[in-house]
Amino acid sequence: MKKFLVAFTFLLAFCGFLPAQSSEGLTCPNLSLSGPAGIPKPNGIVRYTANVDTKGQVLNLEYIWRLSKGDIINGQGTPNIEFKWPDLESGNLMVTVEVKGPEGCSTKADELVHWDAAPKPIKLAQFEGSSSAENEVEMNKIVRMLNDNPNNHLFVIFGYKKGTLQQTISAEQEKRLIYLTASGLDGSRITFHSVQSCVDLVQFWRVPPGAPNPTCKECEQPVCPTISVEIPGGIVDPGELGTYKAILYGADPQISFEYVWSVGGGTSSKDKARQQ
Repeated sequence: MKKFLVAFTFLLAFCGFLPAQSSEGLTCPNLSLSGPAGIPKPNGIVRYTANVDTKGQVLNLEYIWRLSKGDIINGQGTPNIEFKWPDLESGNLMVTVEVKGPEGCSTKADELVHWDAAPKPIKLAQFEGSSSAENEVEMNKIVRMLNDNPNNHLFVIFGYKKGTLQQTISAEQEKRLIYLTASGLDGSRITFHSVQSCVDLVQFWRVPPGAPNPTCKECEQPVCPTISVEIPGGIVDPGELGTYKAILYGADPQISFEYVWSVGGGTSSKDKARQQ
């Protein structure tokens, strides 16, 4: 019977049902680890805490922290640490704390965090031009891609220049819808979205479940500037040079523009790509 109790006690200790013991048979404090709820943002500062029972709180304990990724910013040697969460779309992070006591106790606790990359919309194609011809090869690829991913949605962004008639917009979208559905794509899986743009274009995006709707970066360029021409005062005498200058209003200073000049009834004496 005594042998059975010894074996049963060893089994409990091995399985973690009994508090850890030192080599001298002394009971060590119970230890647990707590961190942030959910998955922190990349590069965000997170805090982990080592929690000990009442016995551990009155002991002079040594805390040793380890991370499988990243570096500890504050708190090494204390019950609390702070560190920067890895800037990874997916991965694993192991946080381990070892507590050592004056009685020779040593116990560990760890937490493994796994996270997967958040789903993102996938750009499939872009056609430019207000009356761009159907690219049947690309459009058929889009239909096959969506049919191969039945849980995905097709998000189509139409970029139109300011002043485009609603009738033109509706006709263009209807043409795309007819082509896509006739090619075998369920119309309930298609969303059309119109935005004002400096260029006329159409973008096709595959949106997996949980992914946000895409945005058109090409459509989000600064509003197209307005232009006027500064002319010389009075009438230029025959044979004299007349200087004309293009003035842009509302132009982004970080964007370079190409100037194309044409002169009727005369010749340009400078590079046609210059501002004047």
